[in-house]
Amino acid sequence: MSPPDVMPTVQERRLTFSPKNHDLDNNENFSPDGMWLCYDTRPAENDLAHCRTIEKVNVETGEEQVLYGPPVFFDGDRAAPGIGAASFLPQGQGVVFIHGPPVESLEERGPYAKNNRCGACVSSQG
Repeated sequence: MSPPDVMPTVQERRLTFSPKNHDLDNNENFSPDGMWLCYDTRPAENDLAHCRTIEKVNVETGEEQVLYGPPVFFDGDRAAPGIGAASFLPQGQGVVFIHGPPVESLEERGPYAKNNRCGACVSSQG
């Protein structure tokens, strides 16, 4: 006997109401316990160079928490550091993301670019 073709009813609901962008990457956005979603706040599609924070939102309460923001950033054509594409670690309490060059290394490394970035990890406890 085969299982019935029944899909569970899913009801969409809005989680955030703040005026900033909430960009989900296409990987591990849910925390291991399923209670949080992590995201970045890039101002436009594919604009990691001007993203200022890595955050999470509680899926039940809508509470938003900033997990990381660079202490100094530079806007314009030579933007830095550039952060984004946040993902929860599958175990533990961390969020990993892309991080471009710190502002103090702009002279040596240049501004944010795909070939000029590394990874970073912060605690998701906040």
